[in-house]
Amino acid sequence: MRSIGRMEPGTAINPLERRKPRSGLPQIALAVCLLVVLGVAAWMLLARAEAEVPADDWVTFDSPDGEFSLMFPAEPETSQTEEPDTVYLVTADMRTRVYALAYYDYPQQQVDDYGADKLLDDRMATGTESISGVITNHEQFVWKDHPGREFWLDVPGGKAHYRIFLVGRRLYQLAIIHMASFEPNHEGFFSSFTLK
Repeated sequence: MRSIGRMEPGTAINPLERRKPRSGLPQIALAVCLLVVLGVAAWMLLARAEAEVPADDWVTFDSPDGEFSLMFPAEPETSQTEEPDTVYLVTADMRTRVYALAYYDYPQQQVDDYGADKLLDDRMATGTESISGVITNHEQFVWKDHPGREFWLDVPGGKAHYRIFLVGRRLYQLAIIHMASFEPNHEGFFSSFTLK
C-alpha cells in the first residue's frame, strides 16, 4: 500500500487553483456600459415624450435695457459677459432645447468701416464655429428695414436655427439649439421678437 505524504504548504490538489484570480474589471466595464446605454435610451424616450409648450402658455420677456420684447416657452434667465465686449444674454434652457437671445453693440467706427453685410457674415461664421456646427442652409433677409441672416446648422447631438440682424450698431442674435428628435416652435419664437 502506498502511503500518502503530507502536502507542502501552499500546494493545491487541483491545478486550476494555481491560476491567478480573475479581474473584475470586465464585469464593471459591462455594468457601466449598460448604465450609459440605459441612460441614453431613457433620455431619448423623454425627448420623444416631451411636447412643445402650447403657444398660449409662453412667457413674454420685456427687456428693460435691450429695447425689445420676446416670447419664451418658459421664464428665461438673464446674464452678461464682459470680455472682450459686453454681451447680454437671455436664455430658456429646457432639457431638449435652448431658446436664446444675445445682443451687443459694435463700435460705430467698425460698422462704418466694414458695413452691415460683412459684420453679419462674420457673425454667422463665428457663431457656427463657437458651437462646432456645420451650416446646412442660410439666406439673407431684411427685417423691418434692418439687414439680417438666417441659418440652420447641424451641431453635435442636434440642430440649431439662428436669425441675426443689425439695428444701427446693435446686433441681435436669436437662436434655438435642440435635439434632432425634438421639433421646437421656431416661428413662434422668432416672430414674437419686437423692438420697443
